[in-house]
Amino acid sequence: MPEPRAVFISYSHQDASTADAICERLEAAGVSCWIAPRNIEPGTDWSSAISAAIQNCSTFVLMFSSSANASRQVAREVHIALDSDEKKVIPLRLEAVEPSGALQYLLSGVQWLDGFEQHRDSAIASIAALVHAMRSDQEQGTQAPVPIREAEVEPPNNLPYQLTRLIGRDRELQELHSLVASVRLVTVVGPAGIGKTRCTLEAARASLAAFPSGVWLVEFAAIRDGQRLAEAVLAALGVAVQANRDPLESLIADLKPRRALLVFDNCEQVVDACARLADAVLRSCREVSILATSRERLDIVGERVYPLQPLSVPPPAVASSNDALTHGSVALFVERASSADPTFELTERNVGTVAEICRRLDGIALALELAAARVPQLGLENLAAALTHRFRVLSSGSRAALPRQQTLQATIDWSYDLLSPAEQKIFRTLGVFPASFSLDASAAVAAQSRDVPETLGALVTKSLVVAESLPEELNLLYRLLESFREYARAKLEESNEFEAAMGCLVAWCLQFVSRSALAWKSMPSQEWESSVRPELENIRSGLAWTLEDGRDVLAGQRIAARARRIWGRLAPAEGQRWIQMARCLAPDDTPPDVAADLMLAEAQVDASLAEHNAALPIAHLAAQAFEALGTDPVSLYEARMLEGYALAMVGRIDDGKAILEAVLDEYRRLGERALMAQGKWALGTVTIEAGDLVKAAELLREALAAYRAIGSQRGVSIVSISLAELEFRRGNVDEALTVATGALGDSISAPDAAMVISNIAKYLIAKSRWDEAREHAAASIRVGSRAHAGVAVALSLKHIASIAASRGGVAAEGLADAARLMGFADARLAELKAPRSRTFGGEDSVAVKSLQDALRVDEYDRLVREGGEWDETIATRQALAL
Repeated sequence: MPEPRAVFISYSHQDASTADAICERLEAAGVSCWIAPRNIEPGTDWSSAISAAIQNCSTFVLMFSSSANASRQVAREVHIALDSDEKKVIPLRLEAVEPSGALQYLLSGVQWLDGFEQHRDSAIASIAALVHAMRSDQEQGTQAPVPIREAEVEPPNNLPYQLTRLIGRDRELQELHSLVASVRLVTVVGPAGIGKTRCTLEAARASLAAFPSGVWLVEFAAIRDGQRLAEAVLAALGVAVQANRDPLESLIADLKPRRALLVFDNCEQVVDACARLADAVLRSCREVSILATSRERLDIVGERVYPLQPLSVPPPAVASSNDALTHGSVALFVERASSADPTFELTERNVGTVAEICRRLDGIALALELAAARVPQLGLENLAAALTHRFRVLSSGSRAALPRQQTLQATIDWSYDLLSPAEQKIFRTLGVFPASFSLDASAAVAAQSRDVPETLGALVTKSLVVAESLPEELNLLYRLLESFREYARAKLEESNEFEAAMGCLVAWCLQFVSRSALAWKSMPSQEWESSVRPELENIRSGLAWTLEDGRDVLAGQRIAARARRIWGRLAPAEGQRWIQMARCLAPDDTPPDVAADLMLAEAQVDASLAEHNAALPIAHLAAQAFEALGTDPVSLYEARMLEGYALAMVGRIDDGKAILEAVLDEYRRLGERALMAQGKWALGTVTIEAGDLVKAAELLREALAAYRAIGSQRGVSIVSISLAELEFRRGNVDEALTVATGALGDSISAPDAAMVISNIAKYLIAKSRWDEAREHAAASIRVGSRAHAGVAVALSLKHIASIAASRGGVAAEGLADAARLMGFADARLAELKAPRSRTFGGEDSVAVKSLQDALRVDEYDRLVREGGEWDETIATRQALAL
């Protein structure tokens, strides 16, 4: 029996040095550790020693990384720890990777520690404190749990980290935190610029530990149409919008099992729609809470309104600088002014002027920050004098009695008037952007202005434009705060410049999507995606103006069509809607090349959604159109490739294969490297379906090499999915599992991820690893439902039915549901015309025979017919309960 230790350290071999270092530091803090191979005595069975050590420890610490995620030994150790009584399991995250496979299931509901290098000291201190507390409890005969500090355990969220500290809001944060814990709908109300969003985000972060399913910020500032709010929430949750399903239904279905907090920011411009959305979510999802910001209450049952007051201001006869700093407005102004001018400090001599500025700005945070940013240029006395004119609107009475927009209007008016004419012109032009924008985009919409980069930099310095960098990006993105954007747009319209600016934005969108289509062929896939993702909101705005508002239908058609690569990778269901709208609006004089481009784009997004039955006719029409034009051979063969692949996917394998072979020859002749790689993958995948596994392997290996040569990680992953299926068809199930698992990652789209997870479930069924197979099938259903991946969902439903039929120990009603699932899945796959090899096989025959034996053939047939009448919602609910 090994010597009892306080902590067992589990790790993969690639993390050995990190594990040894953490072990050493824990023991230096007085915590005894067991770690292999140090504590395994010579001649002892390794597996037995590890099992015994886990049983004897009080705390199990997992060094979690990508290599640990893939380690079966680590999963085994975690399983042993979780099966032990009164064992504290602490995963220590060393890399930004989420658990998958068995670990995703085993570690669900377990609190995590951030073990990144910059936070490791704090994490080690928390583990040591926990172990010492447990030891003390044991000595005293108590079992009181010791929580890990909230700030170190962070459930999933998309909350931004702040670069400056929040000043003067301690009481408000405590009150909001308490309200969020006790009330399901809290609306923070107050005038623009008072700090509603900042306080709300801080309160949301403080509430993370109470919501294990996450805290999710949804920004409504860019939305004008209340019908799109549910889509915005789905996007924040990372859930794809389904083309043929109401977004609100999808949202409620996704939220029902979650205990989550939604943060609705800037509700005032769509307040009625926000109220309806919040009411529907809260009535349907009992574990979901909402924290909202608005300039007015939502006015629904159960709402708790929290009026956010201005920062406290000093009285006219402030006693001293120390007394003044006890007021939040002065503290904020002094800190921001010191940041703008390092020589600035609050003194007994200037405290009266500072107090006057804070009072006259009503303690409104945004106004204070704007004023503080001007201290280096104007000085305090000149700044105070400037306020006399700019806030004349407030002189008629109490600030609270005036419309809330007027206070902020005065603040922004004052800041705007301090700009030079050139700065003013560019600032108001930026009001055309619905969200963030690049330097190139700002230069395009301000085409008549000179020195745009310098002027934009000046606007950033003056706190009128926010500059922010994305992870792993060298370039900056810019954005206007919501109130500034509205102000700038109003100025743009007052100047009769909006139409011209919008025309420039549309022209830039067309130029951008055209450039991105060319860059797709040569730029590494992840770099390409990072470059196009931030521009989606601008593309949507351009399409709304050109197509929905009918301002320039032809330009909108061109944008929708040329963005097909963007739609296919990032938003296929949305792209499908825009393209179909563009085609429906096509006037009789639409240029033939634009009509052909739209058909090609629609075929591509249909294929991205695995809607091959829809892709087939439109791809055929696109090919005919390009052939008639005779000017674009590359697009012609892309259309034919989509047609050939769709033919094969709906069962006409020989016809599709013949087209793909001819297309591949043309790609070789044209020297199109990226399309050659894509063509070889398509032909290789179809050749698997044709049963020629030797030729398929040759084609897929060539495709893999081609994708690696051009730096397309997504292409490598897509080919790997097909290679895994190839190995499975050859009978190499273990190799199929290895290859398919390796294909998962950020580089593949959600529909592709749903399919590969479904395939992994199929491979696990072949190994009779029932629990793991069911876990993967359920994950595929969840991912596939969000991504509108119908084939993957149907296949995974069938996998769950097969597991229930084959593993034994399932009650009669469960077997009946399994038969119904078989019926639904078969009907759905037939509707989608999925390849027969995916639909039928050894797994099917064994499961069907088991069900027929258990239920009788006539009863089985009846249940299959009954399941064929189900819809996907019923089938999914029954499968996940089975």
